[in-house]
Amino acid sequence: NFIITVPAFKTNGVFDKRRYIELLKMNRMTPEMFESQLKFDLTISKFQQSLGNAIILTDKELRDAFALETMKVKLGFIKIPFKEFLKNVIVPEKQVLAFYNSHKEAFRVPEKRSFKYLELGEDYFLKGYKVTEKELKDYYEKNKKDFKIEEKIRARHILVKTKKEAEDILKKLKKGADFAKLAKKYSIGPSGKNGGDLGYFAKGQMVPAFEKAAFALKKDEISNIVKTRFGYHIIKVTDIKKGKTESFKEAKKNIESILKNNYAAKKMDEFYNKYSNKLDNTSLSKLSAKFGVKIKKAEKITADNSDYPSLLIDNVFKSNLKHINIIKGNAFLPVYIFTVTKIEHSYIPQFVKIKDKVKSRFINEKARLLALQKASSIIKKSKNIEDIKKSGFKADVTEFIPLFRPFSKKLESLDLKEISSLNKQGDILQKPLSDKENAYIIWIEEVAKFNNDEFEKNKDKLRQLLLKEKLNYKINTLLTEIRKKSKIEINERILR
Repeated sequence: NFIITVPAFKTNGVFDKRRYIELLKMNRMTPEMFESQLKFDLTISKFQQSLGNAIILTDKELRDAFALETMKVKLGFIKIPFKEFLKNVIVPEKQVLAFYNSHKEAFRVPEKRSFKYLELGEDYFLKGYKVTEKELKDYYEKNKKDFKIEEKIRARHILVKTKKEAEDILKKLKKGADFAKLAKKYSIGPSGKNGGDLGYFAKGQMVPAFEKAAFALKKDEISNIVKTRFGYHIIKVTDIKKGKTESFKEAKKNIESILKNNYAAKKMDEFYNKYSNKLDNTSLSKLSAKFGVKIKKAEKITADNSDYPSLLIDNVFKSNLKHINIIKGNAFLPVYIFTVTKIEHSYIPQFVKIKDKVKSRFINEKARLLALQKASSIIKKSKNIEDIKKSGFKADVTEFIPLFRPFSKKLESLDLKEISSLNKQGDILQKPLSDKENAYIIWIEEVAKFNNDEFEKNKDKLRQLLLKEKLNYKINTLLTEIRKKSKIEINERILR
């Protein structure tokens, strides 16, 4: 059930068994290996779930965590431009040379390579290939089970802690109350804010008791009270999509795509096996004429180039000059045949050739340091934010932003994570921050009041996050205890 929902294993939205096997093969795995690992992962997930069921989270913990997690502040700041200190920078020739000698790597020119290549994509290997009606039908009949669409239902539910609450709500529903409105008002589940809507789901995705009750309902029918480990549920089915097997007509386009992919992959493999060891005594121009594919050129490419597939660039930078290389293609990558035509090795330019560039960088770096020194001096001398505002630099204020996930459009060039050390109005960050052009002094201008409405709206989501954190702590504690009790033996013979 899990495997057939993985998007990578689908073709046109339908699980494709051949694609599944091919993708595993590309990753050096068999279905048995993958499924064994998956089974282990799902077992671990169930074990974690069983640990999580015993965790208790009080309302006070939730409120305190919300206050801390959602604390919002307005940041006050002044910025001190580096350029204002350029005129103060003295540029002795000896210091510029010393700067070059201590920062040589910053001026390194990276290795560059030029290469020629042939690109043979899937279309090349599909030339002249046509899928016959018989092939399509044969594939459909042999793999009909792969075109089965499971029955799905869409449902809403109301989840409460006690049976008494559930009974009271069920009475209201029987009198004609709106299900979605009651879910929003009473449900403690994460879907409550959406009127209890769970979306579409198939069998195997919900806990057994819930699933059994839900799939027994007709459209618009409401269940009796259903008890699970989460609490007491009332379920309403809002839509049913009957399970079926796609007809040949419905599956035809998808099957054609599968057969073409399989054929192209097979031809790519045959092509690679045929030519992988027979390219040394030929030239790219001869291969171009033989395969009817034009030669393409790439000039002075660096190893971090993103205009070409990373696999191609990696191989180009591993290859010898003028050697003919081939890269095996697949459903996502063409076959590449290439040769490196020129290598420009990485080097550090001589000082005399980049003197002006070094001097410019030296001046900018000195101006940056002077601006940061000025900012540090202002912070040190200021007793409060009013003193900072009198420093002669223009003060500004951000919008309200979360203290522990800080981001402001006014300060988008800065990493603001250090402001989490501040906690009340008037607190000043004791170290200036900087971007490429300015030094900044930052403080808390205003702290937002606790937002009770926001807390009520988000407490279910926060509850899930905190439960997850508590679960991780519990698992780590358990692992620590296990490690203490475990006996570790070192096999010296294997090490030797």
